[in-house]
Amino acid sequence: MEEIKRHLYLNEEITDNSVIELVETINEINDDDDAREEDIINIAQSLISQGVISNNEIKIPEREPIMLEINCGGGSLSAGFMLITAIENSVTPIIGYVTGHCMSMAVAILASCDFKISSRFASFMIHEVSSGFFGKFGEMMPYLGYIDNGRANYKNVITDNTGIDDERLEEMMKRNHDYFFFPEEALEIGLIDCIDIDGVDVNLFSEKVYGIKKEEVEEIEEADSIEIYSDETVIESMDEINLPNVE
Repeated sequence: MEEIKRHLYLNEEITDNSVIELVETINEINDDDDAREEDIINIAQSLISQGVISNNEIKIPEREPIMLEINCGGGSLSAGFMLITAIENSVTPIIGYVTGHCMSMAVAILASCDFKISSRFASFMIHEVSSGFFGKFGEMMPYLGYIDNGRANYKNVITDNTGIDDERLEEMMKRNHDYFFFPEEALEIGLIDCIDIDGVDVNLFSEKVYGIKKEEVEEIEEADSIEIYSDETVIESMDEINLPNVE
């Protein structure tokens, strides 16, 4: 079966049509990884039943992350939330890598990724949610509620996944102009984890992407465990984490 590419691009306006392929690919990669892990478990159970290995000798390799490269000026809230839902539901880790600009709804999409990297040339922008509609006052009220709910969800995604608190985000959104900022500030407020020129902190990456703290990484590296792959080969060492090539 042909390998599904794990390097994806968000490089146009966020619409239903532009994100549907990304959502489908993320889901396909997760299905593929689920099947691979199921094969590993089946092989392991067979080896255990034969007395070749014991339960505590099994380690399923970590999933290779998906890279989502972002150069996007924003777009539809509803389409953005569709992509964010796929990212949040993905068991396979997703790395957000801003190579150009990351603005408006694209900021929330970046925030939802497991690990966030920025090019030193990147730029960011947050502003107030905007929309346009007309009609009688009573007819517009439900739509105002719809916009208010979307705005609240947008804020929650950002505040839940970064170091930006609600007060600062409100301040950024309520200015009379778009709020532009750059990688150094994005790093300061926790929107990104690192700037590419500085390299990737392996310990931070392991903790944020795989939930493995530094001391646990050291324990795993010292452990006499084995890994089983779906091609039925047995390897006597910990599989290296495939970090993005951004140095």
